[in-house]
Amino acid sequence: MLSLFLLSVAVSGCLKDECDAEHFYVKYDPVFILPANLRTTIQLEPAKQMEQPGKIYVYGQYLFVNEYENGIHVFDNANPSSPVALGFLPIPGNIDMAVRNNLLYADSYVDLVTFRLDNPAKPEMVSRLENVFPHMGFDANRGFLVKYEPSEVVERISCSQATGDQVWLEGGLWVRRDVALSSGA
Repeated sequence: MLSLFLLSVAVSGCLKDECDAEHFYVKYDPVFILPANLRTTIQLEPAKQMEQPGKIYVYGQYLFVNEYENGIHVFDNANPSSPVALGFLPIPGNIDMAVRNNLLYADSYVDLVTFRLDNPAKPEMVSRLENVFPHMGFDANRGFLVKYEPSEVVERISCSQATGDQVWLEGGLWVRRDVALSSGA
């Protein structure tokens, strides 16, 4: 009996159960913008293709169409069946806009920018009010924290390090890590 026990211990020492674990999770990287890059004079640029259109504002025969977080497209809508693209106002972080008393107001992350619409086909920037809107944080070296960009991450580790599902708080957001074990032969 003792010899059978010693034989099983000796043989089991030669066998190794190896496997890898894959950790799948979403990582959120902070995105910053320096005040110098945010606070530039904004001028009408040539028209460009819409990629993520948002809100639409009608002003007389003109349309202002938000390009999510990038700016405002300007259209001449005199012929509604065929609007003519006139240009694009590149406004970092723009989501919303309004027109009042011949002025176009638009958000630019934490600032409010104003454009004169004497000639709506060529809006002219007239002012910027700084720090009007709340922000998520400011770093002296990197600037304003404006958003988090998600990215999927896959990590391969040995089973001896795998601990199962994990959830933790990272940068103010809850992150879940799922573990999928696969045995290696």
